[in-house]
Amino acid sequence: MRPQAKNIKGFTLLELLVVILIIGVVSATAFTPYQKWKTEREVRSASIKISSVIRDIYSQVQRGIYAFVQFEVRIEGTNEDSSITVTTKGMNMETFTEYVRNKFDDDGNKQDFHEFDQRCSMDLNWTHDGIFDTDILSVNHIQEDSILIGLPGDGTARDGTVCFSKDGSYYSTGGMFLTGTGETAEAAEQLIICEKTDENSSCSLDDYPDDVEHFFSVNWSRFGSIELEKYFKGEWISQKLNKMKNLIKKKTEKGLTLLEALISTAIVGIGFIAVFQLVNFSVGSIDVSGERTKINYITSMIAEDIIAHKDTVHGVNPSTSAIAIDVYGKPVNPDGTEANVKKFADYLMDSEWQAGEMGKVCSSNKGTFLKKEDIKNIYMNQKTDAPRNKMAKWESIIADDRYLKCKNEKDIKSVQIFKICNSGTGCEQNVNVYDDLYIGRIQINTNGGKKRRFLYFQADYQFRN
Repeated sequence: MRPQAKNIKGFTLLELLVVILIIGVVSATAFTPYQKWKTEREVRSASIKISSVIRDIYSQVQRGIYAFVQFEVRIEGTNEDSSITVTTKGMNMETFTEYVRNKFDDDGNKQDFHEFDQRCSMDLNWTHDGIFDTDILSVNHIQEDSILIGLPGDGTARDGTVCFSKDGSYYSTGGMFLTGTGETAEAAEQLIICEKTDENSSCSLDDYPDDVEHFFSVNWSRFGSIELEKYFKGEWISQKLNKMKNLIKKKTEKGLTLLEALISTAIVGIGFIAVFQLVNFSVGSIDVSGERTKINYITSMIAEDIIAHKDTVHGVNPSTSAIAIDVYGKPVNPDGTEANVKKFADYLMDSEWQAGEMGKVCSSNKGTFLKKEDIKNIYMNQKTDAPRNKMAKWESIIADDRYLKCKNEKDIKSVQIFKICNSGTGCEQNVNVYDDLYIGRIQINTNGGKKRRFLYFQADYQFRN
């Protein structure tokens, strides 16, 4: 029997216990800072989203997209199942002018729209509503499940609305953002945002000490001035970069205690967890940025294809056909009669182009382009007319998931053409338009439909004779 070498040793029971104890201490001391960092990130992210939505709808009224706008904060559900929704709405100049002009009713009483405490609470005829008009980029609707909201003081959270006009003359509030009635009515211009836990049911600072964490607020005024602040050691600190730098300069530098040094060492020891999440987030951001760049290129390419070949005819060989485009932009036969064919824009108007095979948005060829010989020439199998060649190119580039990633069936890629005319059928009528206009819309969705890119452009036109 072969004797065991004497220099081979394992861990003793004491060594194992010491290692387990060290791992337990390091994990216990690092868990709380990591949990605080995670909560801070969630509340800050939600606060930035809400402030961005408010800032965006205010910019729409300043740019003249709308004459009157509103953001509405609602609380859906109760307790731990509650969620916060923020919806923005916009009213065009025509509708807004009607409300402004109709100042009194038949009995001589002032209409609700001209009362500060009624204007933003009444049921108005909005042109666009973020809940229903999901394809309109100028309005928004977001939902947050990990936060609570409140007002300064009691922190009571209810539904509330705030309305802006361009010069501030029709600024008003409603719901929880309105205190008092009639001539004593005043606007509350601060929304408190905090984390949602099992212990707290409101965002009242009266219930917390001065060193409370994870409290943010969104402030505004009659003239916009939307600003995000954080509660820090008994005061609200602006989250603008220059003000934060000045705050840091004012703080007195201190050394570390032994306990702080030990905790810092523990955090560094398991810091790879946070680093791993940050790296994951950064890689994802780089990936999304790359996809966005490719989408911008592809949408521009498709628009250029349509515009450059607007005078070509679908399914007709220009080298053998005598069909021409007359001065009005219509296809005609040699004798001057209108030809029974379709130009590129007319064909796309009747037959919307969508990427995918047999109703599938994502191609079954996904992931097969691993070798050089797998990559086919996008100009293979050329047709006799430009429209079919261009659509075949789009199909090869987009539908095969060759350049853009396709996550699921919500990653739509489509090209539509809309015709606007003064009168007639088969078009959207508009009395302000004399000649026939063809407006193209290119839509490309990525990341499971979460990232959407739209491009609108004039694809063609026809003069009326």
